[in-house]
Amino acid sequence: MYKVILKNKWKNFSGQNPAAICENPDDLVAFAKEQQELGNFIVGAISYESEVIAMSFEKSEEFQLQNCSTEKIQFSPTTSKTEYNKAFSKVKNHIEAGDIYQMNLTYQLQAESKLSGMELFQRVMAKNSVDYLAYIVTPNFELICASPENFINIRGREIETSPIKGTRPRGENEQEDKEQIADLLSSEKEAAELNMITDLLRNDLGKVAKTGTVKLQEHRALSKCPTVWHTYSRITAELKKETHPLEALLSMFPGGSITGCPKKRARQIITEVEVEKRDFYTGCIFTLEANGDLDSSIIIRTIVKRGNKLSLGVGGGIVYDSKVEDEYKETLEKAKSFMNL
Repeated sequence: MYKVILKNKWKNFSGQNPAAICENPDDLVAFAKEQQELGNFIVGAISYESEVIAMSFEKSEEFQLQNCSTEKIQFSPTTSKTEYNKAFSKVKNHIEAGDIYQMNLTYQLQAESKLSGMELFQRVMAKNSVDYLAYIVTPNFELICASPENFINIRGREIETSPIKGTRPRGENEQEDKEQIADLLSSEKEAAELNMITDLLRNDLGKVAKTGTVKLQEHRALSKCPTVWHTYSRITAELKKETHPLEALLSMFPGGSITGCPKKRARQIITEVEVEKRDFYTGCIFTLEANGDLDSSIIIRTIVKRGNKLSLGVGGGIVYDSKVEDEYKETLEKAKSFMNL
């Protein structure tokens, strides 16, 4: 069975029984062009390791909500704190050696549950008011996504990206929230993280944009999530005339905020130090209209369901002055809304 439910900032859509399916990364752009000519709406997901599933739909269909059971879910790390500390030290050594300036270090939390994917999605929706809610069902896996992070959006020939870097936990009340915001905005470390990734994304955009059109529209803007505050930048550019929206997405994939700077070397080190494959975590979900409008999000705050096994990726950016205890605590703060579904 294939099924999609989207509830995001720009699009509400639900569909099943797709008109066509693509699972070969090399065929993705050709598949998209063919389906656009037919007037179909395309939804896809790309894993960090570049596994692809894309589906096209002729129309939207409504789904019935399910009655949720009272079963509780308890996630636990598959990577021990000792293993995380070792990986963190290796990343810091690479930074001190000048190999990289920043790297996003991740690990997985796992749980088992007999809850259906739809029940999980309903629980996640109830706890997460974010821009990119998505539920994707395939015969092999299900994605239950509550991402706050835009990857790229395209309207006409304007392309936009909004990388997130910088995190503080939400306060228990309005005054504590104000204190956390002030601490976040005054942090030189958090500013440096966002500056590096903003420069990286400007460079990535420059490869698919007309010369001289890349512009920084917002910097260190605030994003309020259920359990944390983030800062982000917003960068725009004009897409080259000959570049298809999915060609732009694939050129920039994976996102700079979930890899590091410089991206190529950071990805090599990720392969060396992370214990498990990321799977769909830190990949992207995208939608493409027949007219070429594209929306996409980074797959974070997302449960990957395979049978009764659930995985939830967590992570954070490491820079020169990062402290291991602070970074580990931050990863758990980001997952807080999932910890007791």
